[in-house]
Amino acid sequence: MNNIGSTHYKPAVGYLRRSTDRQEQSIGDQQRVIDAYAVTNEIEVLDYYIDDAISGASSEGRDAFLKLITDAKHSNCPFKFVLVYDIKRFGRVDNDEAGYYRYQLRRNGVEII
Repeated sequence: MNNIGSTHYKPAVGYLRRSTDRQEQSIGDQQRVIDAYAVTNEIEVLDYYIDDAISGASSEGRDAFLKLITDAKHSNCPFKFVLVYDIKRFGRVDNDEAGYYRYQLRRNGVEII
């Protein structure tokens, strides 16, 4: 069901990341949790940005993460929310770097959930 004309339309993307292939929460596990959350909260997940086997200690090398930030800056950005399994999946970057990226999203009307 597409609610584009509705004021309740909540378009989102998911961001999935794991540091190693031995990490407990696989990409599939994270996606299932996000999908269930989206259904329960009437959020439409438009797409997923995925960084697999990439550390969250820095934004360097996290191509999907950096593309998400860039896409959110476009005036025709189709999403208003970024869904993550937990905030550590968004990144384990230091507070300054994490705050910078959160600010970039927020100033473009995108909220992290």
